[in-house]
Amino acid sequence: MLKNYIIISWRILWKGQPVSFINVFGLVIGMVSCLLIWQYVGFELSYDSFHSNAGKIHRVTSLYDNGGNPSQSALSTFNIGHTLKKSFPEVEKFTRMHAYSQGQFSCAMMYKGGVGAVKVFNEANLFYADASFFSIFSFPLLQGDPLEVLKGHYSAVISEATAAKYFGNEDPLGKVLTLHSSSKNADYIVTGVMKDIPENSHIRPEVLLSIQSLQGFENDGGAVEGESDRADFYTYILLQGSIKPDDFAKKLDLFNRKKPKAPDGLVSFKIQAIEDIHLMSDVLYGPSSPGSAEIVYFLIALAFFIMALAWINYLNLSTVRFLERIKEFGLRKISGANRYEFVKQCFIETLLVLLISTIAALVVRHLIVSVGAVKAYLFGSGFLMVTGISWPVVTVFVCFGILIGVYQALFLSSFLSSFKLTSVLKGRFSGTAKGSWLRKSLVVFQFTISIILITGILAVHGQFKYMLNQGLGIDLGQKIVVKTPSNVDSTYITKLASFKNELKGIANIDKVSISSIVPGIRHDWYAEVRKQHERKEAYKDLAVYVLDADFFDIYGLKIIAGRGFLEGDQPGKRFGSKLENVIINEKAVKELGFQSYQGAINEMIYWGDTKCRIIGVVKDFHQRSLRHAIQPAIFTVNNRDSIFYSINLNNHTPGPAGAERVLASTLPLIRQNWDRFFPDNPFDYFLLKDAFDNQYKPDFQLAGTLGLFSVLATFIACLGLFGLSAFTTSQRIREIGVRKVLGASPVDIVRLVSGDFLLLITFAGIFAIPVAYIGVRHWLTYYAYNMDISWWILVLPLVTVAFTALLTVSFHTIKASLYNPVDALKYE
Repeated sequence: MLKNYIIISWRILWKGQPVSFINVFGLVIGMVSCLLIWQYVGFELSYDSFHSNAGKIHRVTSLYDNGGNPSQSALSTFNIGHTLKKSFPEVEKFTRMHAYSQGQFSCAMMYKGGVGAVKVFNEANLFYADASFFSIFSFPLLQGDPLEVLKGHYSAVISEATAAKYFGNEDPLGKVLTLHSSSKNADYIVTGVMKDIPENSHIRPEVLLSIQSLQGFENDGGAVEGESDRADFYTYILLQGSIKPDDFAKKLDLFNRKKPKAPDGLVSFKIQAIEDIHLMSDVLYGPSSPGSAEIVYFLIALAFFIMALAWINYLNLSTVRFLERIKEFGLRKISGANRYEFVKQCFIETLLVLLISTIAALVVRHLIVSVGAVKAYLFGSGFLMVTGISWPVVTVFVCFGILIGVYQALFLSSFLSSFKLTSVLKGRFSGTAKGSWLRKSLVVFQFTISIILITGILAVHGQFKYMLNQGLGIDLGQKIVVKTPSNVDSTYITKLASFKNELKGIANIDKVSISSIVPGIRHDWYAEVRKQHERKEAYKDLAVYVLDADFFDIYGLKIIAGRGFLEGDQPGKRFGSKLENVIINEKAVKELGFQSYQGAINEMIYWGDTKCRIIGVVKDFHQRSLRHAIQPAIFTVNNRDSIFYSINLNNHTPGPAGAERVLASTLPLIRQNWDRFFPDNPFDYFLLKDAFDNQYKPDFQLAGTLGLFSVLATFIACLGLFGLSAFTTSQRIREIGVRKVLGASPVDIVRLVSGDFLLLITFAGIFAIPVAYIGVRHWLTYYAYNMDISWWILVLPLVTVAFTALLTVSFHTIKASLYNPVDALKYE
């Protein structure tokens, strides 16, 4: 019997190919969209979950008062792990990491023992770590003993990629790597090689050095070079298996209350589950940029709505198919078919469509994710592709299908039992008020979602256009930025001056400057600055710029009060050995409480314990994208403390082609002089404009992804409207015939039928516009500088949807208006 039902269902689907194709096509689009969205969502939710002890690992964070402006830092003190282990039996183990390369002006590793030239590379992800690192984190070692590799002094563990970079096919174990940084030179023996860190890890070290190798540190409560316990370590604890994190957090609160008040404003320590760090992290100074929980939740909601729209379309289109088969159902009822058989037949038809759609969607998804360009367009090059079937999506999709199948079966059987068989056999069906209300509600729901999504697209693109058109207050121009050398000696300052002069002698180079930071780079160095007669506790955090006297000129920064730097403003043997001259920006003038820019000139301030004189005020500029507010900043001149060389190119030939020619001809000359003055140093460079624009890359990817899926959602909604308009037009075929006989034109008929749908879309607009407005306003709060919400951003989506719906409805209406009125008015 079941076989017969399946055969009949297949024949019915095959016979009604146009509607069946639209049904399956809409469901496939919906499911593929959800599967692709889940690829990204699944990746974001999987951060740090691969650790075998993920549920028990927590990071210790620090809460600061900051004069009534509390902030939370991912960094903690060196000794807090040891203290918690000693104070709480719940703490099974702890480990610490120190992001050494992030706190250095330069940091490179060199290998001199191989065959051929010396190999040297800048290392941006170099950390010091405890010996317990590999007993807490599940980072597999390819070589070495996890419990021993970081125990010895001057031992190093490197990633698989780093090993290939330095040693090629040589065995890395026992090889010596030399660290050259701005504060330390030392040799380290490679004791282990770890598998490359997964992309869904919030910590991704390439080089790990034993923490015992840091001078001044001891594992059990040591001091830091004569200072107090400095808070620049990431501390992770492993709780006992039976301990609930909330219970431990309460005990930690009691510990914080007994802790003496720290002079640096540290109020308390908190714990944060490792699986929450990536998405639930609003703490400062993390080892990597966090994700956005709100974007993940939005995409989950988007996937749900797309799937719901797809099944709503199926429901509407199936209604059309039932209308065409109404005589068949009537005849089967006269022949003795009972309600159960109608339910089973209808349910099997739905399951058959569900099966075909699911298989087709999985095949299409596999083909799409095999194309690298598609992956990069949707969510970026770091998009993790899940090789297996996305069972959560498939499960929800199947549940939707089963619910729709059950509803349709019950609705059909109820309909057949509530109408006269004579009317059914004549094919006349005017519908019920309940069924009509449901279909209209679904149309309103579909187009409410479509209007909201289209509003979102316009808002996203409008905000990006606003940001790109705003003046940054700084000249990015055509500039090459080169990382400063790490392997230097006492002649560095002399070589630097000669290097700059040689570069300026190149035809296409007119300016060269050195600095600790360049536009587009996140600040991680702040100074505690206060007025001369203020208490130490009244300090303000100012972002630090260390640069040379040419920096303001090369970047086109305007001094609006006082003067710029001169070579004579360079510090003595060390910074603070004399009264230092500094420059501050407009924001810093306001932050420090000076009444005017000119009034700040020659005023004395303290940078920590160093007395400084303000010699100038520079106009505010955007260090980063307009997502971030301009920070109060302090500038000091110092040729020794630099991270970047900025090289300005003269492009006499306008356009991208000319810029590429200038770069191609100039870069080899820069490299030639680099090798001459700074041999055995890596030549790492980037184009400043490209690096700055990369800040907007995640936003543009979000815009593209939102745009793609919003268009698909609107298209799916139009498919549903296609089915409903066909249903409505068929029900009014005799009315259309009468009106045509009385002289109505096709335009009049289109206006008649489409008026009902335009009314539904108006209702959708009433619901959608307030929701879209609130959503856009909330989203814009994530940008320090945002556009005004223009009226057209809210109205245009409504007009677009209405126009699209009018075209969709007109197809069936015009087709019906072309029928011969005699045929439409005939009774059987």
